[in-house]
Amino acid sequence: MTAAALFNPNLTYDVISTRKAHPVWRIRERKVYAYLEHDPRRDWSGEIGTLSLGTPQRLVDHDGHTMAWIVGNEVRDTKGQRFALSEVKE
Repeated sequence: MTAAALFNPNLTYDVISTRKAHPVWRIRERKVYAYLEHDPRRDWSGEIGTLSLGTPQRLVDHDGHTMAWIVGNEVRDTKGQRFALSEVKE
């Protein structure tokens, strides 16, 4: 995703760790899925949360707690760690 591109909630994105260079979450159809790091198939878990379209846009778990915020073309979790957004071409 380029720096000039805006986040579009209708598209599918991977949220990629800048430290480990692999996906952490996937955002698809306003649902959030966790990446199963230990799975040899590198599969996705069931839904772990949703995308809240308020301002700012947030990734929210099923208990209503904020997991991360979408700021421009990056994601910041509640601990301040930054992640890159990468559009998935399906």
